[in-house]
Amino acid sequence: MWTVTKYMNTKIKSVYPDTLFETLFCSTLCPEPDHVYVTDQEGILMGMLTTYDILKGLVPSYLTSHLTRALADDLSLSQKAYTKSKDLTAADIMTSNVISLREQDNLLKAVTIILETGIKALPVIDGQSRILGEVTRCDAVRYLGQNFCSLHETHLQDHLFRQAQKAS
Repeated sequence: MWTVTKYMNTKIKSVYPDTLFETLFCSTLCPEPDHVYVTDQEGILMGMLTTYDILKGLVPSYLTSHLTRALADDLSLSQKAYTKSKDLTAADIMTSNVISLREQDNLLKAVTIILETGIKALPVIDGQSRILGEVTRCDAVRYLGQNFCSLHETHLQDHLFRQAQKAS
């Protein structure tokens, strides 16, 4: 059986619920990954934050793509939104109903949840809801590729290099 613990990524980012928006915005989420998990002191999963959640705090909620056509391209609206958001905490803006996997779940379950929901990463938790790692789309593709692809790594790299040369 392909349990998720065999291929999950254990190098994950997490923050405490009292982490300020300003800290999240300025240092935590970028560069990769584009998400962090919110956990308590014992590592129990409480929620998840993505760059999408941060962007929502940087743009007024009433602003639409149609409305932006009539506005000057300046940062004043974002600055105002940031000023209102900077003292919020991770707990204030996180998604708390996080779809997760249990350590005994299999790869097929992870892949079907990803396909059904469009989620990019699924946390893997133990029986006490402590986060152990995550399974991302790339993790699933990488694991399946290692098992099903017949191309050897060097041949594949040569092929990709040739494709890049043709494109340039």
